[in-house]
Amino acid sequence: MLRPRPLAQMLGQAASGGVKHAMLLKKDGSLIAYATGDKDGDSQVNAALASNVWSFYTTTKIDEENGDSHSVASNSDDDVFDDLETVMLECEEGKLLLTKVATILLCLISEDHVGFGMLKAKADALVLKLHEPLSKVDMMDND
Repeated sequence: MLRPRPLAQMLGQAASGGVKHAMLLKKDGSLIAYATGDKDGDSQVNAALASNVWSFYTTTKIDEENGDSHSVASNSDDDVFDDLETVMLECEEGKLLLTKVATILLCLISEDHVGFGMLKAKADALVLKLHEPLSKVDMMDND
């Protein structure tokens, strides 16, 4: 059984130093636990957007030669993205890092001055602490 308070406290340690949101979410965007250092942010909206970003990168192939992209059918034998571990994006107003923790997604959203190295270090520390307990719980929707 997951205990939300300890999860939120652990995420709260990462939601500092320019990191505005630290969230654990299902593949469908449902929040499991979150901590925020941003009073104006909406964690449910951010989780839904992060889920869509993850979904895009796990279902889209990009042709490296010409930059074209195309969707890969969910029942395709092409499992190129089964091993996708982390997505990092730089946006106009900040940065986003998504990574897998067992069968759950960890999302960190930061201000633009926070480096990707710091985001990755915080994510790696959380993954290390959370992987074993979360691997005992199956929360991902099987598509």
